[in-house]
Formats: sequence, structure tokens, C-alpha cells
Amino acid sequence: MADRYWRGGAGTWNSTNTTNWSATSGGAGGASVPTSADDVYFDSLSNATSYTVTTAAGMVCRNLNVAGPLTGTLTFSNTNNPVTINGSLTHAASGVTWGASLILTFASTSSGNTITTNGYSFACGCTFNGVGGEWTLQDNLTIASTRTLALTNGSINLNNNTLTGGLFSSNVTNARNISFGTGKIVLSGNATTVWNVSSVSLTVSGSRRVEFNYSGSTGTRTINLMATVNETNALDFYITAGTDTVTSTGSVRNARNLDFTGFAGTYTLATTGNTTIFGDLTLA
Repeated sequence: MADRYWRGGAGTWNSTNTTNWSATSGGAGGASVPTSADDVYFDSLSNATSYTVTTAAGMVCRNLNVAGPLTGTLTFSNTNNPVTINGSLTHAASGVTWGASLILTFASTSSGNTITTNGYSFACGCTFNGVGGEWTLQDNLTIASTRTLALTNGSINLNNNTLTGGLFSSNVTNARNISFGTGKIVLSGNATTVWNVSSVSLTVSGSRRVEFNYSGSTGTRTINLMATVNETNALDFYITAGTDTVTSTGSVRNARNLDFTGFAGTYTLATTGNTTIFGDLTLA
């Protein structure tokens, strides 16, 4: 396990380039490329002014700590490659831009990982995929309204905070857990399936509040209400805005509470199957 600091401004982060890596903050380049066991730092001594890190295959680290230059912006270029974080993320409030096609992938297989964003909003997507992994939000985590939050393996502890994105995807049968506390998930996507989650091997606790707050009129939002066996793992769904069409799918569709306060569009049900509401139904 070692520390690796980005140094020298513009360069490529991949599995072979050693030019921009230093063993100390502000030190000379030429250190080995970080591995999944190493902590990576982008700090004020990485470069004095704006610079771009070209993203490529092989971007991996344990803990990732990101801050911008003394003046200007650190830009991670727009590619489809994931940045695989095997530990925790600490991010500055400003001075950094992420390409929209990048994916932050949290892949730890242990507990005790944290995510701290200091109010920063990511333009890229975010995936949690570590068998036995657990990540606790230290503040709100926000990604763009067109990007996906995905939970494939592991546990997310909202820790009373808000997890915000465009779409939420967890349509798998792997062991997963969402601990809401008093927090919530807020989704702003439209004209697509904005909630696609399997209840198989998924446990939830706390407020269990999921909000859909798209306020426009375009397209159809599809919500895959989970086929939970009983109220224990049923969620509260709030469609809080919009004049579009909202539809629910699945042969079995369950919710704890279903609330349309603020919604002025059309709600449609699939032509087959049943919808079970364990709690309250509230219409606009």
C-alpha cells in the first residue's frame, strides 16, 4: 500500500503511464502507477493552473482524494472508462470537472468506506459493485439528471443524506442493502425507466423514501414497482411533479405508500398483474 500523487499537469491516467505519478505531494514524477491497494491524490500541487487528465483503461485506486489546482479547473476527459475506487472517496466542492460518460465505480468488498462530496455535483454516473462492500455517505451525493445510479452488489448507507440522480438501477439478484435513515433517493430522469429494481435479495431500512421530481411534460417515466413479499421491504414512492405520463410495470407491483401530490400528468397501470399498497394512496 502506498500514496500516489498526480504531478505535472496534463497526462494520461492508465495502467502504464508513470510520468505523472509521485510518491509525495509536489514531488518528482516517475513513481509506479497506482494499484487497487494505493491511495490516489489530486491536490493543489498537482498543477498550478487548469489541466486535463486523459482517462483510459486501468484507472484504479484504493482511496481517491480529489481537489483542483491553485487556479482553474482539473478536468477528467469524457470517456466510457470506469474509475474503480476500492475504498473511499473524498472530493472538493469545486475546481473539478468529470466527463459525463465516465463512471465512478465503487468496488470495495469490505465495510467502513465513506463518500464525502462537500456539495459537489457529478456529471458522470455512479455504480456500487462490491460483494460485501459497504459505503456510507458523509453528505449528499448528487449526479446528473441523465445519469444512472446503479447498485449491483453491496450496501449503501445514506446516513440521513440524499442520493440524487437521473435513474436508479438494481435489477439483479445479488445481495444488496439500502439503509435510508431519515434520508431519501431523488430521481430526475424522464422518458425512460427511472426505477428498475428487483426485490430479490434486497433489504431496506429507515425512511424508504424515493422521490421522482421531473417537472416537465416529455415522454413516459416508467417505475418498476418492486415485487416485495410483504411490507418489510416495500418502499414509499412519491411522484412530486410533472405533466408527463408515469407508468408502473411488472406482473406484481408493490409499494408501502404511493403519493402523487404535485403530479398533474397521467398515471397508467400495466394491463396485467396487481398493484398492492401496504400503506397510503394519495392522489393529487
